[in-house]
Amino acid sequence: MQEHWIQHPAGPWVERFRRNPELEQDRGAKAMAIDRGRVMPGAPALLKTRTTLTLHQARELWSLRIQSGWQRIDPQW
Repeated sequence: MQEHWIQHPAGPWVERFRRNPELEQDRGAKAMAIDRGRVMPGAPALLKTRTTLTLHQARELWSLRIQSGWQRIDPQW
């Protein structure tokens, strides 16, 4: 499964964007899960929220994040 990761420029917040095939069967539209967590040095990441959006909504959120300075990163968890 393909994932995309971004990190807030001034802090430890990380978001993982990934497809959510379980919901695609129910809703018919391509569904994306956005997991938000905090990177904890020397400890497992602290996952805070999971949001489900349509593919279109997820692309809009990704664009807004990149425009506001979030950076693409390697997988964190």
